[in-house]
Amino acid sequence: MTATAPTSSPLAAETDLRPHHVARLRAAVESTGLSPNQLADQVCDHVLGQQVTAQRMAMRPDADALRRRLHAYVRSLFTGDHDRRLRNTQQRVGSGPYAGMPLEAYLGGFVLIDDVIMDTLVHALHDDPDALSLALRSYRRVSTTDLLVHLGRSDAARDVTPR
Repeated sequence: MTATAPTSSPLAAETDLRPHHVARLRAAVESTGLSPNQLADQVCDHVLGQQVTAQRMAMRPDADALRRRLHAYVRSLFTGDHDRRLRNTQQRVGSGPYAGMPLEAYLGGFVLIDDVIMDTLVHALHDDPDALSLALRSYRRVSTTDLLVHLGRSDAARDVTPR
């Protein structure tokens, strides 16, 4: 796949996600001195440190597994392997770090992930507005594509009948 070729997933086409967006995002994160693994640690601490999230997690017998899935999910944002991941995930909607949680928890989790990643990018790139803009737009493409996947949105799955 070339850097300018869109990914083959229909959902990635909706957001115009391309391999160079993932590469740009990974490079921006690494320019902060953090590895994707370290950033995933920070995201987990932030998300799981929120009172509402902590309460929901405490009620689940699989809280440790949820932390591992959240950590793996955040790391996966930087892999550049979205085609395979998107194809596989489309078959397993609801299997991510917020599986079995209310939709509000799932969407709220994305906002908390955004908090850490966007703050990290702004802090590292605030002196270079062009690089910051490119990094933020790349992150939004990656995260929005994943959000579409996890919510199971596709033209085939959506009810588009006017009511």
